[in-house]
Amino acid sequence: MKKTNNINFIATYIFCFPGCCGADIRRALYLSKHGNLDGFSERGWAVSYFYGRKNHRGYPNKYWQSPKRGKWILTPKGLDKVIPEMMENIKKYQKICAEIKSIG
Repeated sequence: MKKTNNINFIATYIFCFPGCCGADIRRALYLSKHGNLDGFSERGWAVSYFYGRKNHRGYPNKYWQSPKRGKWILTPKGLDKVIPEMMENIKKYQKICAEIKSIG
């Protein structure tokens, strides 16, 4: 598998779960990086990938967009960032996060 980054993870997550919310994506990304959700901040961690004022790189609208407030879908350029080999792991992270979220 080629080297991946946060952009690939986010694009692949949105591809697997179109219409997902940014917090769910960020939670799964955090879990993939840290192995747990200890210290994850719902309001702060990795928000710059989604929200314009803090986002100096223009990821929203370039790779993904939110036609309904907080629900994300890919743009054509975002489709180029999807890594099929990541899908199985992303689905695993999403399932773990959903289980943790339902408990807490």
